[in-house]
Amino acid sequence: MSKQSISLLTLSIAAVGAIAANRFVTPARDQAVADENTLGVATTAATDGEVLAVDVMGTAIVEAGAAVAAGATLKADASGKGDHLGDFRREGCGGTGCRRRGR
Repeated sequence: MSKQSISLLTLSIAAVGAIAANRFVTPARDQAVADENTLGVATTAATDGEVLAVDVMGTAIVEAGAAVAAGATLKADASGKGDHLGDFRREGCGGTGCRRRGR
């Protein structure tokens, strides 16, 4: 399978600590750990203080920590790799935006 991505927005950030390529990155500019909020995906590896590109919008290549079904929603695992989010249901979005069920 070829490695392809379509980045619509890529940000340059200075890494805080070591970040491996194709791993989730947090808004704090470090490599994500399990269930942590993420900013995007590192396109290259970086050490502390190095500037790297992070894909934040579009599609990105993410290293998987385990087998993942095509089209699955991902979260970061303990090492910043992609992991299946589990049961997650999205509500339909209309022209006025999305809303959570029950509101």
